[in-house]
Amino acid sequence: MSVVLVAMPFALVNIPSIQIGTMASVLARAGIDARPLSLHLAFAQHLTRAGLDLGDYGQLAYGPEALVEWVFAAPPLRPPTPAADAAYLARLREVEDPALVDLAARARAEVPAFLDQWTEEILARAPRVVGFTTTFVQTIPALALAHRIKARAPDVKIVLGGGNCDGPMGEALHRTYPFVDVVVRGDAERVAPPLFADLLAGRPVGGYPGVCARAGDRAHVRPQEAGALPAMEEVPLPDYDEYFARLEESGLEDVLGPIVEIPFESARGCWWGERSHCMFCGLNGTSMKYRSKSAERTAGELIALSRRHRHLKFRAVDNIIDLGYIEALLPRLTASGWDLALFYETKANLKKPQLRAMRAAGLRRIQPGLETLSTPIARLMRKGVTALQNIRLLKWAAELGIDLTWNLIYGIPGEPIEEYARMAALAPRLSHLTRPNLCLLSLERFSPYHRDPEAHGLEILGAGGGRNPNVYPGADEATLAELAHTFRYRHAAGRPPPDSYIGPLREAIDAWAERRTAGASLRHARGPGFLVITDQRYGARGATYTLDEPEASIYLACDAGATPAQIVERLARRDVAVHADDVRELLDQLAAEGLVYEEQGKYLALSTAQTVRDTDASADDDTCADDDAAGLIQLGARRAG
Repeated sequence: MSVVLVAMPFALVNIPSIQIGTMASVLARAGIDARPLSLHLAFAQHLTRAGLDLGDYGQLAYGPEALVEWVFAAPPLRPPTPAADAAYLARLREVEDPALVDLAARARAEVPAFLDQWTEEILARAPRVVGFTTTFVQTIPALALAHRIKARAPDVKIVLGGGNCDGPMGEALHRTYPFVDVVVRGDAERVAPPLFADLLAGRPVGGYPGVCARAGDRAHVRPQEAGALPAMEEVPLPDYDEYFARLEESGLEDVLGPIVEIPFESARGCWWGERSHCMFCGLNGTSMKYRSKSAERTAGELIALSRRHRHLKFRAVDNIIDLGYIEALLPRLTASGWDLALFYETKANLKKPQLRAMRAAGLRRIQPGLETLSTPIARLMRKGVTALQNIRLLKWAAELGIDLTWNLIYGIPGEPIEEYARMAALAPRLSHLTRPNLCLLSLERFSPYHRDPEAHGLEILGAGGGRNPNVYPGADEATLAELAHTFRYRHAAGRPPPDSYIGPLREAIDAWAERRTAGASLRHARGPGFLVITDQRYGARGATYTLDEPEASIYLACDAGATPAQIVERLARRDVAVHADDVRELLDQLAAEGLVYEEQGKYLALSTAQTVRDTDASADDDTCADDDAAGLIQLGARRAG
């Protein structure tokens, strides 16, 4: 076998590695024999034999880098240091769940046998090149296995690539760990075939863009070049055969099979980031340029992967969906008749017809870039959305049965502190919608905040995550900073620490979670000439509101958010005469009851429709069935309960 491609822990075990799957196909197309190895799945199986389970693996996969990568920081990569390890874990127990720290220690005890086993199994295949993908917490696991392979077989060439190799991180890895022969930084589809051909033939590695390579004792580093980025039509269908064969043989298929998600890639870069780079975002560090596959090809690849592997769940690894797909791709998937279930990342300013098209095509899970419920803070982030748009998306997703996950980020430089009291007061009114994960700002490499921290009132203190001497042997402070993707920081002097003012919002989000678990809801149902709103957001203290016409039509006209003047104009087209001042007075009353969200004179209805209709209703059509009551508004909703 010429090439072995390895995905190490702690990648998620229910997802095959798209990195090694794609690279195997790239090399096969060039006539190079390459075998992927899903060792993240193999390690999960290894742990189950030692008395741990998949839940334990999952806890580690989502755990803090400083702990998770330490699991593989084992001899001979890192010499035994029992006293240092004990002191390190003691410090981690002060800031992390002690049970998770104990779990990491148990998993680490199983690492030497795992590394021994796979060193033997890989070398038994007699490869000439072993390539590792390194993203998130895979770097130390990759280095640990690569070190053992190189020690046993010095002629085997070791290649690293992936997100943790981008920019200066890759150069630092190559310089610090001499057993790594080559580091590929950035997209590899154009570079890999000639690079691997050189390695297999024993030739000196050519001067390929982004590549760090050794020639004897000297290292050569070529800069990354924008011209080296492949078009998405050049990227082949990933090869996942090995993952599914390993899953079938592992004894874990009964548990993992139902939750397997097949990763696919339809685009790279970020079209929004090209226009307005979100201040905290460190994705696409050296390749922001957006490019996507044709809708026809994307649909064909999804169906081909589903047919080959007999699975229906798919996860796009794209940073953001191509909005052109809403008209070009989604109808193809809808028309196919297959019950695909898709996940995409999106922006938050989607329209309701777009969400309906997503749902019809099987896109039932999204991660929109909400990040806040404050318009001033969203502007500081350069998100290009308002709080009203974010809340609207939460409402429509709940109404249409689309699951979403989102983070509420705090600690944004210059954020108005009073906005957190406002969000805490708002949270109970949104308890019928998906709650956020509350997250402190992470300072990421390649983000605008990292590029110019002083301009934003930030001071970088050093490498973050797991980039410390207890995890990365042989790296001094300067090198650790080069290896880091995240950084420790503090705000400028005089700025209160974020945790000093986040308490009320944290408590409100905890209560939000409890109410959601208890079945909090806010729904409206249409009747002939009236609208009933049922409020069960606050536990047993429920309430019912009945709106007659034209009040009902006014409320429904706020589905997407509207000003009183817009509502007057829309209802006038239906021969419903209302006055803007009266509309505003009604909506202010409803806002006081928490049924409406108001922002800068625009009002958004917060309730979800009890009955989801197949066709989208525009603002002009959002009236009740009986318009005979058209006339001047009768103020005051009837409330019972």
